[in-house]
Amino acid sequence: ADADLPLVPQAGAHTSERLAWPAAMDPNRERSELRSHNIESPRTMTPEEKAAEVKNGDCSRARYADCAYARNLESQLASSFYWTGDFCRDFLFFVQNWHPLIGMGMSHPMHPWGKKERIFAFVGACGFTLMPTALFRKQDLNDPGAIFIFITIPVMVFETGFYYLSVSHLCCRGGTCHCLTYCVRCCKLYMGCCTVMYLLIQLAVCYAILRGTDMEVAAWPFALSRFQSWVIWFPLWSLMPCLGFCHGWLIERKKLRQALL
Repeated sequence: ADADLPLVPQAGAHTSERLAWPAAMDPNRERSELRSHNIESPRTMTPEEKAAEVKNGDCSRARYADCAYARNLESQLASSFYWTGDFCRDFLFFVQNWHPLIGMGMSHPMHPWGKKERIFAFVGACGFTLMPTALFRKQDLNDPGAIFIFITIPVMVFETGFYYLSVSHLCCRGGTCHCLTYCVRCCKLYMGCCTVMYLLIQLAVCYAILRGTDMEVAAWPFALSRFQSWVIWFPLWSLMPCLGFCHGWLIERKKLRQALL
């Protein structure tokens, strides 16, 4: 019977004579495995590793389970513009990760604004477009300028706010403010529930307003507003001061060159 008992290392044994814990009972085994799979490693990316991450979202998030710089990669994807040093290539990567339509299928798998959240934001933006679209159709208003001011701009503000809410946990992660990440998650869940309820109400109201009308004609303001937001995004987020791609890319390039001097 004693032969079946696990051997326990003796405290006074010589180092070379110590008996190791059985693998299944090693108290440090689980800790080491969790450490090896911890995607929140504090190591930052090297410039070569950062340039190698410019891809079309053609891999899964599971690939980064053992990645040593995964946490830094998430932060960089949410805030960085300078990746390879090639302006055109970095701009295409920026579009793939930030555009509300293109990003749903081509964003990087480690981007903190995941594809599911992007699809939810897309559905929410379409839902917020329904009510003003129905009112415009009721008043026979089809002016593109009025549609842009009263429909497109508010919806673009909603999409931008939803994006920053989705990545706001990165500002709180780690350090003394780490507990705030749970508050951010609760806010995201609350906003998601409110959005779903609001969409259901809008669908019912729009159905009552547009009942008996030609749906092809009624869909014109909706389609035009969505098209406007996707096209206006390019000059807006490319040239906007402080938040735009050109400004951010040039600032990051300047800082990198200064660091190399």
